[in-house]
Amino acid sequence: GIPVIGAIDERPGLIVATGFSGHGFALGPIVGRVVSELILDGQPSVDLHKLRYSRFKEKDVAPPRATI
Repeated sequence: GIPVIGAIDERPGLIVATGFSGHGFALGPIVGRVVSELILDGQPSVDLHKLRYSRFKEKDVAPPRATI
């Protein structure tokens, strides 16, 4: 699946990074950096638009290109 990284609008102060399936260990360092940017600066250095939690509410969910 496609992970979720970012703030949850309905829960101020809550930032999540979840749904990485088996890729979480490999992506852990960069995800940690991006989440720390969100916490400290409020703005990540990469575009997280496609990974936002609200995409489910907006029905803007693209199927994954590959399944491992």
